[in-house]
Amino acid sequence: APDGRSITVSAFSSADTRHHIISIDTQTGELKPFPGPTWLRVTGIAWRMDGTGVYISGRDNDSQYAQIWFIQYPSGTVTQVTNDTNVYANVSVSKDGRSILSFQETRSTSIWEIGEDGSGERRVRKSIGTEDGVGGVVKAADGRIVYTVRKGAMPQIWTKSPNGPDERELTAAGLLSFAPDLSPDGRYVAFVSNSGGEPNIWRMDTNGENQTLLAATEGLHTRVKFTPDGNWVVYETISDGEECSLWRVPTAGGEPERLLNGIETCRPALSPDGNWVVYYSGTGNTNDPLRLMLSPIDGS
Repeated sequence: APDGRSITVSAFSSADTRHHIISIDTQTGELKPFPGPTWLRVTGIAWRMDGTGVYISGRDNDSQYAQIWFIQYPSGTVTQVTNDTNVYANVSVSKDGRSILSFQETRSTSIWEIGEDGSGERRVRKSIGTEDGVGGVVKAADGRIVYTVRKGAMPQIWTKSPNGPDERELTAAGLLSFAPDLSPDGRYVAFVSNSGGEPNIWRMDTNGENQTLLAATEGLHTRVKFTPDGNWVVYETISDGEECSLWRVPTAGGEPERLLNGIETCRPALSPDGNWVVYYSGTGNTNDPLRLMLSPIDGS
């Protein structure tokens, strides 16, 4: 702090998987929470020279964008300083308090198509700053693609014909939507969305209509995949304790059920016939190394 009485730092809590900003008294070492919210990630903290607050670079819980923010002290009121699709990391303030210095990263992403033998390489879509396909991309039998685009605070799901310029947004702006997969018959898109408040498993028609909640199990959901017969949607769930589990829910709707119960299944990938799943288990620590596993999906 400008008065030298405290040091302001960010600390990660495994209890809520969030970053907390705290102040450390330079004389006593006492820890005190800094006023304001928790954060998904904090990469830099810098006090204003007049002591009225701190600038931080980090990801908030709502937009999840790595931007620069100002937290007033002692009220804890947060103001967003930057508002774009760039990534900002680290932050400092000039001695006169008139300038902010930060590292800015601009991402250029492209969606490519290539044959299994490495031939026929062509770029389907290129963009700057919108992270096309980062949250998932899948190709339908008729050649159109379904992919994620991040034009605002949250990624949405879009579709595009194979050769034409026509592009259309399938999910609403302002909502989190990612991890799309197409049903084998081309009728549905399964995906993760927070349309109902929390990120859960949803299904919609390929034109974006009839969006339906399929599963609302607790945890972070990802890696959504239809089974080859199209009757089930399989997905990965990561609990607050960071345990990975494999679930499935009927495409037509119904109760979700856990697969391979009691086995940690991280980053699962279904076999083409849907009978097997490859995944890894373990934390990567010396006493618990990562292990690549293969199991029948029914656990037999």
